[in-house]
Amino acid sequence: MSASFATTTRTSTPESLVDTWDQGRRALRVAALSYVERGWPVVPGPLCDGLRYTRPGSPHVVAAAEPVAATQDASLDPRLVERWWTERPHTVLTPVGVEFDVLCAPTLLATIATGLPVFRENLCPVAMSPRGARFLVARGGVLDDDLAGVRGLEFLTRGVFLPLPPSRVVGGSMNWWITPAAAEGKLGDLATVQAALRTAKMLGSG
Repeated sequence: MSASFATTTRTSTPESLVDTWDQGRRALRVAALSYVERGWPVVPGPLCDGLRYTRPGSPHVVAAAEPVAATQDASLDPRLVERWWTERPHTVLTPVGVEFDVLCAPTLLATIATGLPVFRENLCPVAMSPRGARFLVARGGVLDDDLAGVRGLEFLTRGVFLPLPPSRVVGGSMNWWITPAAAEGKLGDLATVQAALRTAKMLGSG
């Protein structure tokens, strides 16, 4: 005697797609406003479907960190920021070098580094993307010579825009590995972060 099983297939309805759009937009707006409260200026970036970046109402592909606001100036005005994210789930961008600098590192290296005592005693915000980690550090530092040649390590320069969580990016989304709240609102000390990465590099190659 054989048994038959009924299977159901979930399909995306227009309503569910709208709900997903609205949830993403609301989450981005809440995040953008929370960054403004921290004193981090933000500006809307492009829309991302997981494969490419486009401007609202246009099929033309643009760069990942290209502001799409008319002025292209980041703002700390909560009313303006709320209006920016009222209609569309824009990427949340912040200019590097205004409130903090950014040290990019490969995911594996960053994962090891952030578990080391030298780092755990001096936490800083760390965002993860499909392309690696982003350490938010105090302004004014430079990458040490012995780390400059490490593949995947990059010090972002002033004027570059950084997508902040929970922005959608190609290949996934930006997420906090260590939140600003977990770091008690403090930015990283570049020397400490580099020391942790240096040790992680040795452990990873051992």
